[in-house]
Formats: sequence, C-alpha cells, structure tokens
Amino acid sequence: MPLRLDHLHIYATDPEASAAGYLQLGARRVREVTTANGLRIVLDLAGLSLFVEQSPDGSTGIDHLAMASDDLDSDLAAVTAEGGSIIIGPREAGPGLRIAFVELADGQRAEVLQRGIV
Repeated sequence: MPLRLDHLHIYATDPEASAAGYLQLGARRVREVTTANGLRIVLDLAGLSLFVEQSPDGSTGIDHLAMASDDLDSDLAAVTAEGGSIIIGPREAGPGLRIAFVELADGQRAEVLQRGIV
C-alpha cells in the first residue's frame, strides 16, 4: 500500500524558541499538548504537520518521520520482510488510531500509523 507523509517529530531543548523559528518561515501554530516529556507544539508548515517537543534528554533534531497507512498490518509485514523490525506496537493510540514504531533495515526509526479505524 502506498504510504503518505503524516508528520515530522523533532526534539528541542526550548520548544517555544524552536517553534518561533518555524513561525518566521510561515508556519501556523495549530495546538499545544503536554506529553510525558513536557510541551509539544504542533505546527502546520506548508501542509506538513511538525511536532516540536521538549527533548527528554537534551538531544535535538529529528526524532522520527511518521507515515500514514491504509493497511497498517500489511505495511508492517513489508517492513519486516525487508529486514526492518517492529520496536513498539502495533497499539491503539486513541479513538480510531493505531500506531507502530519500526526500525528500518538501515537503523532509522519511523512511525507508521493508520487513522479512521472503527
């Protein structure tokens, strides 16, 4: 199944300052949520959902790229068939939302999610 880009999740030591930089580039602030790590600011940057979250350990940069799937189980099977592994999930992450985190064959981490599950 073809995957679609859902969001990019980055860590920052100061989410407000990082978000301000993206706002200067034309991003729009969508919402704020509190996570186990602290503040997460969700931005819309040219149609891309960008999650700017308080770093849990002081590291900064990209945490993961999230891809939306129409068939999560099939796409997870494809990841493992190509040498990747499932590291979290799949699990329910809210009403109508299933997610899994995978480690791809080259060691990169990604999220695969399926929305609209009844």
